[in-house]
Amino acid sequence: MELYDAFTQVVKEHDLLSCHVLLAAVSGGPDSMCLLDLLFRFSQEDFASNRPFDTLAVAHFDHQIRKDSSALESRLVRQYCESRGILFFTDSQDVPAIAAQSGMGIEHAARDARHRFFERLAMDFEASGKSVRIALAHHRQDRAETMMMNIFRGSGLDGLCAMSIRRGRLVRPLIFTGKEEIMRYLSDHCITFSVDETNMDLKFTRNRWRNVVFPAIEEISNKPPDLALAQLAEHLEVDQNYLDGAAESIFREISKTAIDHILGVSCSKWIGLHPAMVSRVLRILYEKTFGDLVDFGSNRVSEIVNMARSGQSNLRLSVSGQREAHIDDDTLYFLNHDERTTVAPRTMNVNGKNLLVANQAESLVLVLDCLDDLNASLSKYGRCVIRNPQMLISVHIRRVENMDCVVYNSLTWFGTLESLSGLALRHPRSGDRFSRAGGAGSKLLRRFLTDMKVPSHIRDSLLILCSDSEVIWIPGLAHARGFVDAVSCERFMTQFRDREDKSLLKLEIYELRIIPDEV
Repeated sequence: MELYDAFTQVVKEHDLLSCHVLLAAVSGGPDSMCLLDLLFRFSQEDFASNRPFDTLAVAHFDHQIRKDSSALESRLVRQYCESRGILFFTDSQDVPAIAAQSGMGIEHAARDARHRFFERLAMDFEASGKSVRIALAHHRQDRAETMMMNIFRGSGLDGLCAMSIRRGRLVRPLIFTGKEEIMRYLSDHCITFSVDETNMDLKFTRNRWRNVVFPAIEEISNKPPDLALAQLAEHLEVDQNYLDGAAESIFREISKTAIDHILGVSCSKWIGLHPAMVSRVLRILYEKTFGDLVDFGSNRVSEIVNMARSGQSNLRLSVSGQREAHIDDDTLYFLNHDERTTVAPRTMNVNGKNLLVANQAESLVLVLDCLDDLNASLSKYGRCVIRNPQMLISVHIRRVENMDCVVYNSLTWFGTLESLSGLALRHPRSGDRFSRAGGAGSKLLRRFLTDMKVPSHIRDSLLILCSDSEVIWIPGLAHARGFVDAVSCERFMTQFRDREDKSLLKLEIYELRIIPDEV
């Protein structure tokens, strides 16, 4: 059977191409150029109905590993696309520099960089309501090499079922065929391709497997190892699919919302699962968080399992690059470090509370005016606005004319003008104390935040209203003076009702509203 006919049969049988945008990852090498030509031919078919995809696009990534030939490869792919009206996207990163800086191997860094590029393109299309599939040009020998490499890394069933024909957005329409068939197709159809000279460089692990180990296995067994390993993978995938289905069901039962709508799982329930489910549920959570399983092998799984079994909370573990695993209040979740280093203030949902956070220098402080200055501004303008441009935030103060029209939210606090004078909006500091309104006694702010189950990595990022080391208000969480809702308003007003001097009649209430800049 001609390769195109076999290709057509496989993509239809496995429903690989049903999407709005089919994004082909094309390096310019023989495998990806073969895939691109097959996809283009398929896109030109006269479908009576149910056309598999609307748009064929190409993603080409330059790793800057072979700088002399990368420009030629890019030009080759671009010319193929332009001559056929195919959308062409390209990006480039200095992968050797990334590998040196991160400590990753070049192969790992290259794979990570290009897959992030593919994912960015896919998410851009999906943001406009289009479904996306990413087509990769892996073939049968690639899969066999990956399986063997994973065996010697100590991988489990997932490693032996590597490079499945379809996983999430990723599809591998050539995984059924071998290198010989690909090269024959290119020759028969006069398709130009580039040759990566590093494929023969034995300093790369995969090349040693491909050019040294596999030929030796074939010589001893008298059978191509890629065929035997392909059969093994097909048998194991039956078991894998069953276990994955069971893990998905368990995940739905024990998943929960962690901070800021981030997905997590109940740590105690997860760690109590059968060992076969512990790693699978963890991988599901990781993939749902980051969209891939890059650099999430058995070693990383073991490290997180050991962290969970310690029985402690407020724990953090670096997983890969900027990615971290966290355990807070019996919730295990993953977080990208970049997501917790945003400088601009914003509200973050933590256990159902909208807390105000900003990762800025501790020295940045927004100080409210003294009483006389507040009075002067309010008398002249009817409101007072105090802003710190470095903190990207402002505080608006006004007198409340009608208590029946008050609107409560997580960034609004109410009190007397005297209580506002000289307060400071800043990050927590060592020695800060908090005495919750209606509570007995005070405690260190750090201990209060721990009791309130605020994750450790968020605490230093909180913005709080203080008078010296006394914390007056933790926006979205709790207050010591004044009031922030109808219940605390009633408690606040009660202290003035029964006074003989009728102070309630003279009481003036002011609203303090925090407004983060729009960035």
